Amino acid sequence: MRDVYEVYHGFCHPLERFDEMVRLLFDLSSSDRLTLLFAIRKEENLRLTQLAEKIKATIQETSRHVGRLTEANLIEKNSDGYYTLTSYGRLVLLLLSSYGFLSKTRDYFLSHDISFLPQEFTERIGELG
Repeated sequence: MRDVYEVYHGFCHPLERFDEMVRLLFDLSSSDRLTLLFAIRKEENLRLTQLAEKIKATIQETSRHVGRLTEANLIEKNSDGYYTLTSYGRLVLLLLSSYGFLSKTRDYFLSHDISFLPQEFTERIGELG
């Protein structure tokens, strides 16, 4: 029996690859974890106690969030004990801005069809924000 593939943008992806996407989306689905990511992007080099202050949480709760973000390879802890974004984490946040723009302008896009625009424009929709 042939493997099942999903086609997206002309590329074939094994359905198992969606598992990775689902894990990433789950890791991003917490407002506390998003706050931590954006705080680290803005200030870089933050310690766990500083991160806990950002989300007004206990060290233990913050440690769980940081652990999940670290396991997802979005952040890393350097030898001085500071957390920084990984290059992958920076890229994820960059692409996430498109979803932020879409969520803020949802009503507009619910009533305006942009499917006639070339794909290269719709892929850059976040740059409008």
